[in-house]
Amino acid sequence: MPTYRNGQLGDLVEPVVLWNPGLAGGTDLEAGSTVISATSEPGAADYTSTHNVVAPTDARIVVGSGAMRLSITGTFGGGGATLNYKVKRNGATVKTGTFTADGAHLISWDISANITGSQVNTVFLWVDAGTFTVTELTLWSAVGLSAASTSVPMFTITQAANSRVQILGYVNRVGTGTWTLRLAGAGGGASTVPNIMAFSGSAINLNTIAPYWLGEPSLPFYVAAPSVATDINYVNAMELYFRSAQ
Repeated sequence: MPTYRNGQLGDLVEPVVLWNPGLAGGTDLEAGSTVISATSEPGAADYTSTHNVVAPTDARIVVGSGAMRLSITGTFGGGGATLNYKVKRNGATVKTGTFTADGAHLISWDISANITGSQVNTVFLWVDAGTFTVTELTLWSAVGLSAASTSVPMFTITQAANSRVQILGYVNRVGTGTWTLRLAGAGGGASTVPNIMAFSGSAINLNTIAPYWLGEPSLPFYVAAPSVATDINYVNAMELYFRSAQ
């Protein structure tokens, strides 16, 4: 990667590294209404959605986790009382559960793996008895964390010992709660010290400039639990400016 020398600081300054993972999905997959009457898991998916969460182009940005969110709206009929659901990502089951009431339902969960790239998400639905009429079904995917866990960093920035980095970050959330992003130093964690920085808010696309850090070969970023359990906190975009001390 080409660099140029900053005469004032004597550093080698690299061109800006841009990463825009954003939010995948968010489109209602139900065009009208679908009646679910199967009383066991169907062989074919009821809904399919392909997501593409943009991967970083710089190897120093290492994605560690992702999050997904599911919204289902509908009503029971014919004596039905339980809707079972299973969500698969690229053929692997990532979430199962049940809903037992009419109306809108939201659930979010973590993916403890790199969630970037193309992924085919499938949703399977079945009832205990009677029917469930689906009037809305939406899926989301992002580099981030749900409210359920804060133990795995969203991503980690790795750099040489004589390097430093400045970060311009756009953090977002799906939902209505408050997010908190933490930058932890070596040995730090989502809720442990030392934390180099933590900032939070409820506004979408809050713009935050982080100062330069020296001597941190690994900078993990975490999202702490928001105030609403069904939210997802995620990275919308990042600008990174790497400098190498000479």
